[in-house]
Amino acid sequence: MNLLRGLLDRLVLVIGVLAGGCVPGFIVQYRQLVGERLDQVQQGLLPFQTVANRYYGGATGALAKHYLGSPDTGLQAQGRTMQDMLDSLARLQGMMEGLAGSVWHQIGYLAGHFDRDIGAAAWQGHLPAFSLDPASLAAAAVVGIACWLLFNGVWLGLSRLADFIVARFFAPARR
Repeated sequence: MNLLRGLLDRLVLVIGVLAGGCVPGFIVQYRQLVGERLDQVQQGLLPFQTVANRYYGGATGALAKHYLGSPDTGLQAQGRTMQDMLDSLARLQGMMEGLAGSVWHQIGYLAGHFDRDIGAAAWQGHLPAFSLDPASLAAAAVVGIACWLLFNGVWLGLSRLADFIVARFFAPARR
C-alpha cells in the first residue's frame, strides 16, 4: 500500500507542477480573447461615436439615452443595442485593467471575475505551454505543492476512516 501511495504521491506532484506551469499561458490566451472582444465592441461603436461627437459632445451614453427615449421603436431597439455595447465596453475595459500586472494579480483577478464564455473559448483554443520564466515556475511550484498537499490530506483522511471502520466493525469482539 505504501508503494501505491508513493507512486500516486509523485504522479500527483508532477501533474500538478505541469498543470500549474500552464496557467500563465492560459491567462495570456484569455487576455488575448478579452482584447479581441474589446476591439470588436469598439469597432461596432465607431458609427455611434461619430454621431455622438457631432451632436452630443462625444457622449455615446447620451446618444443611447436619446434613442431609448424616442417614440420610434426602431430607434429604441437601436438604443438597447447601443447600451448593451456600451455595457460590454465598460466590462471588457475593466477586465483588461484587471488582467494587467503580475501573474499572481491576474490569477487573483480571474478567481473573482472569471467569465465563463471567454474562459470556454480560451480553453477550446488553449495550447498548453510551459514557460520557464520565474513567474511561471513559481506558479508551477505553488500549484504542484497545493495538489500534492491536497492529495496527502485526502489520503490521510481516507486512511484514518478505513482504519476506524475496520477497528469498529471488523475487529474481533473483545471480552
